[in-house]
Amino acid sequence: GDFPENGFVLQPGNIDSFKIKINPSFKDEKIYSDSLTVQTAESGTQTILLHAKTQAGTAVQGGIVNGIWAKDKGPYNVYSDIAITEGNALFIEPGTEIVFYGLFGLTVNENARLLALGAPKDSIKFCAADSSLGWHGIDFLSSGSDDTLKYCIITGGGPLGADFQGYGGAIYAFASSPN
Repeated sequence: GDFPENGFVLQPGNIDSFKIKINPSFKDEKIYSDSLTVQTAESGTQTILLHAKTQAGTAVQGGIVNGIWAKDKGPYNVYSDIAITEGNALFIEPGTEIVFYGLFGLTVNENARLLALGAPKDSIKFCAADSSLGWHGIDFLSSGSDDTLKYCIITGGGPLGADFQGYGGAIYAFASSPN
């Protein structure tokens, strides 16, 4: 439930732990800071500093992706591996930026479709949030020949792990012919 802003009291013996969830709904990037004061009979008063950073754009938590990724909803911040699965399609509009926060990638599976159609002066960008760490890249796995990457800038992607993931670079195509 919702707690009052000040003065919430945990009764001894009733709760071992609790979570604090910061869920801002701001569109702009901003750093928020506050503190939580905890007072116990055993250890006295302790202050915990809390910091949260909001990021502009759309958070992509991982899993199956499809639909339309529009420039005005970006950047798309990817926090886990994502995939376009059989029967699904992802259309990425010109000027859209996709940023991978860790060693994650985009997989285009069999009978799935990726259309990333940038323009000469409005490219689509795939990149890592941390250029020294990189990201996994785009893997086309038996996806056929109906995938298109046009006017896309792909930086920092590379292979990871064993099996098919040990091959390729920013783009890996197995039994696929993306355009």
